[in-house]
Amino acid sequence: MFRIPLLGILPNIVQYRGEKSLLENFNRPMRDSTVQSYALEETRLLCFVLRCLQDNRYSVGDSVAPVSSEKGLWIGLTENQACCFQNLFKHLSESSELAGLSSAETLTTLDRPSHPTLDSLIDAALCSIYMPTNSLEMFENVFCNPTTIYVILRSLRSEGGFLQAKEATVRYAPIQFAIRLTIMANVQERYRQLEGEKSKGGDGEALYEELMK
Repeated sequence: MFRIPLLGILPNIVQYRGEKSLLENFNRPMRDSTVQSYALEETRLLCFVLRCLQDNRYSVGDSVAPVSSEKGLWIGLTENQACCFQNLFKHLSESSELAGLSSAETLTTLDRPSHPTLDSLIDAALCSIYMPTNSLEMFENVFCNPTTIYVILRSLRSEGGFLQAKEATVRYAPIQFAIRLTIMANVQERYRQLEGEKSKGGDGEALYEELMK
């Protein structure tokens, strides 16, 4: 079964009185079909950025806005985002050539076994767009993040115009859920590193400051 990047890796959180609504924001969906639909939405997001990369329709910079041209839509990527997606694209291209598949088929094959290298590259790519290094620039121009552009494109009707709010929610929810889990997983990983360093006699205060960056 297709590995869901950063999705469902956290155990269900213990529920306390009055916290049900908060828990629902982080708990794994109960149905496998829902989990797969959430994973598919992330796959579409990854493929959108990879396609722009493949067609050389991107610019690198912390505050680059999307541009429409004869070649299609150009997106802006930070140096970190470009590096992470280039690494992912290179790995997918090499793997697909060996298997005789397209890059998209390599990414979405449901029965492929877990591959540590590919999994880590997917995680890094998602972290780069969900936790961007240009967060401050996004206060001035929210469109300098490819996730924003993807969400807007998913809000469009094929015949023109935008979806109604109730129609768009089912497309927004998977990405929102993935962002929440990505941030929590990242914080948990940093916390484990902090605890490991402290157990080795590291500077706890300095490590805490590093964790909070």
